[in-house]
Amino acid sequence: MVTDKGYVKLFRKLLEWEWYDDANTFRLFMHCLMKANYQDKVWHGIKVNRGSFLTSRDKLADELKLSVQNIRTAISHLESTGELTNKPTNKNRIVSVCNYESYQVKKDATNQQANQQLTINQPTTNQQLTTTNKEKNIKNDKKEEVYRKFAHLSLSQKEFEGLIEKGITKIEIDDLCDKIENYKKNTNYKSLNLTIQSWYKLGKKRNADESGDRVVDNLRKNGYIK
Repeated sequence: MVTDKGYVKLFRKLLEWEWYDDANTFRLFMHCLMKANYQDKVWHGIKVNRGSFLTSRDKLADELKLSVQNIRTAISHLESTGELTNKPTNKNRIVSVCNYESYQVKKDATNQQANQQLTINQPTTNQQLTTTNKEKNIKNDKKEEVYRKFAHLSLSQKEFEGLIEKGITKIEIDDLCDKIENYKKNTNYKSLNLTIQSWYKLGKKRNADESGDRVVDNLRKNGYIK
């Protein structure tokens, strides 16, 4: 007959209740609220309505660790002020909480609370999403930080660092970028990074060829070769 589902609603005005300072009476009433059925049931042919439960004085005394006389007195107090009704059966008794519905949260109220909570949480959720998007944009901006850009060509900071690692100095990179920018046919290039590497290699080869030619000329001048 006991359920571990749900909860009951209590008001602060309970502090002004005449039995609030009577420990035994207060405990018994709270116990009855917790044990009362939240829906109609039938037990051994006996119908036990919502807000009621089957029990006995001895059982209540055992559950609350009170004497049977304490239970009898507490029930009498609660019956006198209209909090409980106590109806005996052949073997047990049906204890009913009066005005049981006032201690229950209505579905409409529960839905309203849920909707209010959703509304309260919504701005926070939106703010979190906005913050997350901003953080992503910042990260993307860092990844796409541009070192040099002109026309349709650009060199990212990461690509610039890659060129440095390949042994090309910053001065050489800047010089090559200037030359490529001023080159009339630079619209044929699709990657500034690859173009810089290509021009750099060509420049190295040209310098090597020119150096070789100068060596040959010097050898000829000195009569070592014809």
